[in-house]
Amino acid sequence: MEIIWNIVNREGDTDRKKVRRFLFLNTVFWALIGFAAWGVVHFFALDTVGWALSFIGYAGYFIGWLGGAVFLWRR
Repeated sequence: MEIIWNIVNREGDTDRKKVRRFLFLNTVFWALIGFAAWGVVHFFALDTVGWALSFIGYAGYFIGWLGGAVFLWRR
């Protein structure tokens, strides 16, 4: 998360835009990681679309969005 924040913080936008951009990028990043994790698990078990959405959604929401909000709150 620190790397994403440093990338967003370099640009000369307002604080509100930085926060929005960081939360969006962090959520997308963690959703892609969830997709990659499902891709690995997909070869062994859990091969339905519902499981794919669960892996992507939970990773994106809980780690990406909520984790990013806590990260920003602590800054």
